[in-house]
Amino acid sequence: MADRIVSVLMQKAVVLNWSERSQWLTLPSIQVMLFRYFGRGREFNPLVVVFRPLRLARVFRFWKPFKDYKHGRPDALEHLTSHVLHYSFE
Repeated sequence: MADRIVSVLMQKAVVLNWSERSQWLTLPSIQVMLFRYFGRGREFNPLVVVFRPLRLARVFRFWKPFKDYKHGRPDALEHLTSHVLHYSFE
């Protein structure tokens, strides 16, 4: 995730580390509020939300593709990763 997506989108991205979520309470921000809105429910970690002018936000959930990858099925992860990168640079 860090190598394939975050490093490419770093100039445009805000990264919220789930391991540091206890600190989110002390610094409420628009980023945290957006994560809570778009990440509600299950299968939210990792999550990519792409905001583009004059369009609805697009949510990409990586939980299931990472689970498949862990079990030797990398196709869904590769497909979603390429889809995120393509959509982010359209």
